[in-house]
Amino acid sequence: MIPKEHRWDLTDHPGLHILRPFITRYLKKGLAEIGSENKTLPASAAEIYAAGVCERVSELDNALAV
Repeated sequence: MIPKEHRWDLTDHPGLHILRPFITRYLKKGLAEIGSENKTLPASAAEIYAAGVCERVSELDNALAV
């Protein structure tokens, strides 16, 4: 395993900073819906896109960390 101080953290890549407002809104909406009867999250297309990108980048980051 690569020591943490020598690893890149892909989730902090400058190219992803533009998605931060969208992922933040998406996550806040998700937290607000916890415990509600609603099974779907009312999110915009941009918020869903940002969540998908962040999920894929996180998976890549985890795979490279091994």
